[in-house]
Amino acid sequence: MVYPYYLLRKTFKECLKSAIMGTTSYEQIKLFAEVIAFSVLTVTVVMAMRIRKRLGASLGRREVNNTIIGFLIFWSGYFVNVLNDIIKTEFMKVFDDVLVALGLIWILVTAQPIYGKLKLKSAPSKVFDGTRVLKSGAYLVNASMPLQRLLRLLGGWKLLAVARNAERFRESDIPTLWITKISGENRIEPSRLAPLLQYIVDRADDNTAVIIEGVEYLILENGFDAVFKFLTSLKDNILSRGALLVLVVDPKTLEERELKLLEREFSWLNVS
Repeated sequence: MVYPYYLLRKTFKECLKSAIMGTTSYEQIKLFAEVIAFSVLTVTVVMAMRIRKRLGASLGRREVNNTIIGFLIFWSGYFVNVLNDIIKTEFMKVFDDVLVALGLIWILVTAQPIYGKLKLKSAPSKVFDGTRVLKSGAYLVNASMPLQRLLRLLGGWKLLAVARNAERFRESDIPTLWITKISGENRIEPSRLAPLLQYIVDRADDNTAVIIEGVEYLILENGFDAVFKFLTSLKDNILSRGALLVLVVDPKTLEERELKLLEREFSWLNVS
């Protein structure tokens, strides 16, 4: 691998020297352009490798790693293509095309799950009109409270729900993200707390009420500490925008320590 690197470097210098002296041929111009393109591609691949952990946290580690493998195959094909202009053989001429095609196919196939995870289109919308009963804040609601009763309390707010039991909310025409491991539109994996936080914050304003249902499921998949950190960060962002946050929880499913920590950050919504 070291020899081709120095060979490319030497070729690049010769092309640059020829360009300056005005003796550049069409073949040299072509090679010069390919070396520049290959250099840019190399930098792009290196940058992707450096941020793959961050991308994996948002889009799925396995999916991101598989897609990067495709880019590496494509990069290898382009590398062989550049070498083919220096060391011309019939094998390399065919091999570079095979690698490029294989890399592109790999990227196309492995990027499909990532595309599915990006399709989150739900936006807040008003369900019940009327004067607001609740002001901006962070609240806890017992899971036993009927949904229609909760919706009446949220009259005058634009609603957005993130729920494990998504159908329950969609039946009331509430824009809802379904917490599930199955990829698809308006669905999000329970482990993707960082992108979920960003998604909600981007859509919250002083007219928005966000309902989170399925906290217990999030805890099961991520652990309480990670979910508590997510919820407190979400709460701070929601309140800073003048919005409202409601957590629908069943106290019986939480440990005493967990419930007390939530009660420090959220107030119980008790309406007789």
